[in-house]
Amino acid sequence: MLCGRKHVGHIVFDEVDFSIESLCAGFAYLISYPVTLQETKLYLWKGSACSTEELCGARLAAMDLSETGEIIEVDGGVEFPSFLKIFGANTKKWNVPKPSVFWQQKAAAPDKFHNRLMKIGQAETSTGLLSALWNRRPSWNSLSPARSPSTPKEAVKVEVRDLVPFAQSQLEAEGLYLLDGHCELYLLVGPLFASQPPNTRNKILGQALLFASDYAVMSASMEERVSIPKCWVVFAGVPRDVKMLFRHWDDSQGLWGTASLLAGERASSGREVNALELEEVLNEVCRDNTDLELTV
Repeated sequence: MLCGRKHVGHIVFDEVDFSIESLCAGFAYLISYPVTLQETKLYLWKGSACSTEELCGARLAAMDLSETGEIIEVDGGVEFPSFLKIFGANTKKWNVPKPSVFWQQKAAAPDKFHNRLMKIGQAETSTGLLSALWNRRPSWNSLSPARSPSTPKEAVKVEVRDLVPFAQSQLEAEGLYLLDGHCELYLLVGPLFASQPPNTRNKILGQALLFASDYAVMSASMEERVSIPKCWVVFAGVPRDVKMLFRHWDDSQGLWGTASLLAGERASSGREVNALELEEVLNEVCRDNTDLELTV
């Protein structure tokens, strides 16, 4: 069972669990089912929100995979009984995952749909070699405070880095990420993000919220999206739509992998999602004028 999707300008196919629950309205699926030792049927399940490019790519791949050239196309939402039975004799139409509001929005303009993952954090500062050696002089330990050099307290600068391509393994438990799902935005807060110094943590979170708010408006106008994407701040759990935006998603790892155990969390399958709308969180956070740099 292969899931076909657009990825970095190409159509890719990833093997997924052979289960009715693996189907997602946003993509096209190729399903090979052995009827006998000599006969295999190949189904092309077309999600209601898959793009023309994804569908054409799936048809081309199916022609290469089919032994006889026969491809049985199935429209998402109108599956026939013989197709449902390949997932088990008791599989019914209502067992097929229903398109969420997220995928219904993709269906409005499937060919413009794209994903993006950005990491938001403190900008790395580089110190010159001469300055570093000068500040480490042991003789300063014996000097009076008036003569000892002091490093001025610098403002926390926040930067945004584009992760291309992005994967589940890139998510760090101490980090803060903005996942652009085109139809919706998700600000993912790592379980160890709060372990940072309060000043740094508050600056990064405040600027991340402001950036997400501005990014939603700018992306809608510059990319001609159907509407301004709604933004969620996810503190715990994994919404199913978030999982489907990643290739090779491993449910046992969750968003943050084994590092989340340090924060007293366990890998979540998405049943215990704790998410708030961006506006709700923004109302509780003071706006700063900290510099924000976008690095792509």
